Amino acid sequence: MIVLIPITVQNWESAASLQVDDHQSNFIRSNAWSIAESLYHPELTPLGIYRGGAMVGFLMYGSAAQDGRAWLFRIMIDKKFQGQGLGKEALQRVIRRMREEGYTEVNIGWDPENEIAERLYLSQGFQPTGMAEWGEKTARLKF
Repeated sequence: MIVLIPITVQNWESAASLQVDDHQSNFIRSNAWSIAESLYHPELTPLGIYRGGAMVGFLMYGSAAQDGRAWLFRIMIDKKFQGQGLGKEALQRVIRRMREEGYTEVNIGWDPENEIAERLYLSQGFQPTGMAEWGEKTARLKF
């Protein structure tokens, strides 16, 4: 079982040191970038994904400044913990959390070459919404 814990001064370095496999590095910005971004955009919520007291991943959600829509901006599992269902569990947990916080939908984007991410998102009920102007495929889950 995983838990989501806020990124703080105590754990931000652990989050920043998480890595994806080399072939995935073009699919997602670094966690350090996302943490820095969250410091200047209070509408973003960065969280560590923990299992058994160890941080195994990172995610960030919130409202987009451009359109006010709710987005899951980042979700990643460290390369040492991939293939164990933790991404799916983290996705389900953050969706539940967003519902509890009053969000009515969540949007997500991914690199068109990231077929694993696409399968995961569509398997959880996200409906494709097309290509974004920044080059990602996008999908939406309405609550």
